[in-house]
Amino acid sequence: MEDQAVSQRVGGPAAHVPGPGGGPARVVRCGWLKKQGGFVKTWHTRWFVLRREQLCYYKDEEENKALGTIVLSGNRVTEHATNGDEGGKFLFEIAPGGDRERMTANHETYLLMANTQNDMEDWVKTIRRVIWAPFGG
Repeated sequence: MEDQAVSQRVGGPAAHVPGPGGGPARVVRCGWLKKQGGFVKTWHTRWFVLRREQLCYYKDEEENKALGTIVLSGNRVTEHATNGDEGGKFLFEIAPGGDRERMTANHETYLLMANTQNDMEDWVKTIRRVIWAPFGG
């Protein structure tokens, strides 16, 4: 797997999904994260691309077809405190906001793991900005 220093690089077909008018949608952030499965709680490394209000994930940087999409509007993101048992696990969660109970049919929430504390904080901050942008935040 590539070095995490390139996680900010925008590249590969996954980063060039059409936006309005057929041009490429502006990528807000992209990088490698681990995602916990919905039914089977195993961890999978995925390439994540954040555009507008959607966080799409792919098998790798060169993949054209997203494995899934997390719609961020109306949801919330929270950091999980790291304790001694989870050293090196920089977890954050995207959960339904408002009166919704589940994110999708197979995910109550999305549990994601970054490789570093800084990376996790940057992802959380960026996702919060996207969620709150329609409200001027």
